[in-house]
Amino acid sequence: MDGDERLSVRFSSEDIVLLNELVYRRRYGSPAEAVSAAVKSLLDNEFSPEEKEKILSKAESRRDLNISDFTSDGSDAEEVLKNVIVRGMESERKQDD
Repeated sequence: MDGDERLSVRFSSEDIVLLNELVYRRRYGSPAEAVSAAVKSLLDNEFSPEEKEKILSKAESRRDLNISDFTSDGSDAEEVLKNVIVRGMESERKQDD
């Protein structure tokens, strides 16, 4: 998978002080770099290289899916959704009459 993504995470004040201390001691260039190293270490410990490859391969193939592939006739999914909404609104109007 290409590119980096952003993830917001909350830390306790104490953890932030300790992360900043790692930066001060020149172990890492920034708190974000220290967190990234910790996450990489966690993922390396939790998943074998084979597991990582399998998971990432599945995620990549899902990313290439086109929602229109899931309509029975291959029609534009956005158009199908719009039609369903319109029909639902028309049905509600009929019930109100």
